[in-house]
Amino acid sequence: MTRFGLTGHLGWIAALATANLRSAVADRGNFIALAGFMALNNLIWFSIWWLFFAVAGEIRGWTVSDVAALYGIVAVAFGIHTTFFGGARTLAQKVRDGALDVYLGRPRSALVGVLFSRSDPTGLGDILSGAALVLWVTAATPEKGAMALGFAGLSTSVIVASYLAINCLAFISRGRSSVSDQLCESFLMLASMPQVGLPGVVKILTYTALPAAFVGFVPVEILRDFSAAKLLEVVAAAILCPLAAAGLFHLGLRRYSSGNRMIELR
Repeated sequence: MTRFGLTGHLGWIAALATANLRSAVADRGNFIALAGFMALNNLIWFSIWWLFFAVAGEIRGWTVSDVAALYGIVAVAFGIHTTFFGGARTLAQKVRDGALDVYLGRPRSALVGVLFSRSDPTGLGDILSGAALVLWVTAATPEKGAMALGFAGLSTSVIVASYLAINCLAFISRGRSSVSDQLCESFLMLASMPQVGLPGVVKILTYTALPAAFVGFVPVEILRDFSAAKLLEVVAAAILCPLAAAGLFHLGLRRYSSGNRMIELR
């Protein structure tokens, strides 16, 4: 692989993840408060869906249990992203500030360093509340619960890759991060809602440029009615999206302007 070897590379990744977690929980009171408020926020938001379905009933076959599974999978995946790979969301800011020098000056992968450069304590709240929703709706069928949590792992790959690809726009937009932030919010919004009754153009978008459908909607469709073809689509998205995002990152580096921060230590 490199002169460091596969074992050394994996050890470095594990060290980055550990360092991020230690940094996030350094202030335990703040960590618990932020995680708790995020979990409460998710449950309150889901209660709105619960009230909606209590009034409207089923919508094109979808029930409140399906939405709970959808929201749970997305929350767990997003929580893993913010806890371990938060740097994907802040890439545009780093490009604007010329802060990529810190990672380009190291003998390790700049991309991996960027991805593990930020950890948000609210991610634990997302993971816990999402897992609670998944386990609640799959209590009678533990195998579906395990499958849903497995989908959350695959969905994490799609979220991180999509955020990374979106933030790579900063390489060609002179470091403007506002557009990237808005697209990331749109992606999460599309991923967190049942994609039934959406206009055809929007549906095409959620399966291509903004692959939000593979984060929660398609996994829940599989849980509702198993389809090997749809399962293959989700697995393919979890593999191809990171490859495409990594390619965009390395292409973007050709347009990157140094911020003269090569000797900065972090």
